[in-house]
Amino acid sequence: MQSIRVDFNNKSNITLSGILDLPKSPVSFAVYAHCFTCSKDIPAAFHICKTLARNHIATLRFDFTGLGDSKGIFSGTTFSSNITDIIAASDFLCEHYRPPELLVGHSLGGTAAIAAAAQLASIKAVTTIASPHKPSHVLNHFKDAKDLLQHSQETTIEIMGREFTIKKQLLDDIESFDNKKIVEKLAKPILIMHSPEDKTVSIQEASTLFVAARHPKSFISLDTIDHLISEKTDAKYIGNVISSWALKYIC
Repeated sequence: MQSIRVDFNNKSNITLSGILDLPKSPVSFAVYAHCFTCSKDIPAAFHICKTLARNHIATLRFDFTGLGDSKGIFSGTTFSSNITDIIAASDFLCEHYRPPELLVGHSLGGTAAIAAAAQLASIKAVTTIASPHKPSHVLNHFKDAKDLLQHSQETTIEIMGREFTIKKQLLDDIESFDNKKIVEKLAKPILIMHSPEDKTVSIQEASTLFVAARHPKSFISLDTIDHLISEKTDAKYIGNVISSWALKYIC
């Protein structure tokens, strides 16, 4: 298996950085979307994508605009720009390899993956991991900032000990985005994975998502796994489960 560093441009002509975990004989290609303010290099993304590749699903993980090794300014991004970044990753695979058939997203990345899947004809299946039903759920984690943004154009928030500048445009975009209709109309198989002990995104979010989704749909309880999937064994387990489930639909 190779791990190939790649660069590609998004809709705004900003260069995004990714890593393609490429097995010798891939049966399919996938795009992996990381969690809010995370990167392609966090342990969860690394081990899940490596495991997918070992199961013959070549997987492109990349940094959203302004995060990790990607260019651009994070404060200028929105939930909608996350969706277009995923589409740009798909376009890269279409141009240089094969069209992706699977989207996998962690936390808010999973919510964005659902929206992107609705716009990508090649996608045959979607998996969400610890994802909220609606993107507006993320606002629960910076209520004070939300109040400040009612009166100013930008403010600073702290997530996992790191400071990020966010602008009112993010707030407005997230609150106006109706993911419910997209989920209800998404005529593609979906696997929803969530832990009942997730302290960041309640499992009730997964329940709401599952009820709204069309069949074929599947749900896997992640038992005691934490939101960031910090244990290597847990991430590898998730990767193996996704592979087994997805191969029914993408081969």
